[in-house]
Amino acid sequence: MAIAGGVDVPVVMESRSTALSAAFGGHRGRKLAAGDELPIGVPSDSGDRILAQLSSSGVSTQPRWFVRPFALPNPNVAVLRIVAGTHTSCLDPSELSRFFDSAFRVSSQSDRMGYRLTDHQISLEQREELLSEGTVPGTIQLPPDGNPILLMSDCAPTGGYPRIGHVISADLGGAAQLRPGQSLGFVMITLEQAQDAFRQRRQDLVKALAMAELLIQQQKVQHAPD
Repeated sequence: MAIAGGVDVPVVMESRSTALSAAFGGHRGRKLAAGDELPIGVPSDSGDRILAQLSSSGVSTQPRWFVRPFALPNPNVAVLRIVAGTHTSCLDPSELSRFFDSAFRVSSQSDRMGYRLTDHQISLEQREELLSEGTVPGTIQLPPDGNPILLMSDCAPTGGYPRIGHVISADLGGAAQLRPGQSLGFVMITLEQAQDAFRQRRQDLVKALAMAELLIQQQKVQHAPD
């Protein structure tokens, strides 16, 4: 969903997002609830022109842009590409195969810090005490209960659980669209394939931005005074 003018909540630390764990930002620092009303910001000039054009056309008010279906996660089982982590080799072959053959479910105990994945427990061949080391969004951790955790955008910079893989950058946007109760699986690719996917995604974004700028310029020309 895109809203002309955006959601006009206070800016905290240069962001309008909500930090639920710290209870600040966004709408009163909490999750949205039934009955909440969010103020809308002031649309840009181009947004006003597009809205006026759509409203006066007498047809359904749909802008000339869309999200390509392949950019959204599969509604049945989303498949995320990963590269090996520091502790992938700690999984014995049978557990590694089960990890890739399983469809995990996003638990309701998930948030922007990470997705807790359920329905299948994965065991390490040897479990050792680890020092906390660096983690990033996309890191897949394996806690003692065997239920993997997929770290997301608000994750901590360090963690002490084994890191059995990393979701590639090109797939993180799709991962962010997953909802509690939705299923996902993983497939291993090489670092070179991950880099190719990143370059392709960047090219797609450049093309999308260029198209958006072209549409804005067309709107300006159409509404320019004679």
